[in-house]
Amino acid sequence: MKVPTKFTGIHDYLNEIFGGIDPTDTEIALAKKVYWRAYNTDFKRRMRASSSSIHIRLEKEDIKQLQSALSEGQEIAHLVRDILVQYISKGQSNQPVINTALIEQQLFLINEYLQELLLLEKIDEQRLQQLEDYILAIEKALI
Repeated sequence: MKVPTKFTGIHDYLNEIFGGIDPTDTEIALAKKVYWRAYNTDFKRRMRASSSSIHIRLEKEDIKQLQSALSEGQEIAHLVRDILVQYISKGQSNQPVINTALIEQQLFLINEYLQELLLLEKIDEQRLQQLEDYILAIEKALI
């Protein structure tokens, strides 16, 4: 049986295959099966070519969270796609924003205090507390 290459309709294909003869019911059923198998194969090929897909592995807890956020009749894949598109369209990046100017300023202050401490050769409680405060400020800037 000839496999179709152009899909204009099942009736056109049957007319092309059985041109002037009178086919049996089993021949018609077989021809329809061949047509639809070829059509579906071609359709899937066109769909894969027109859009790419991504496969991700999720933990059970993540899937439960996604399922709880689903609207009625919505699929998880569509929800994930909508979330990603919305996130990207807002122009947000997944890189954390680090205020390097603040960190640099805090490091200079720490450096100054350390140099003063080395010159004085005496460390009092107030200077240690000030140094600790600057270190905590750097940690906060990195978060």
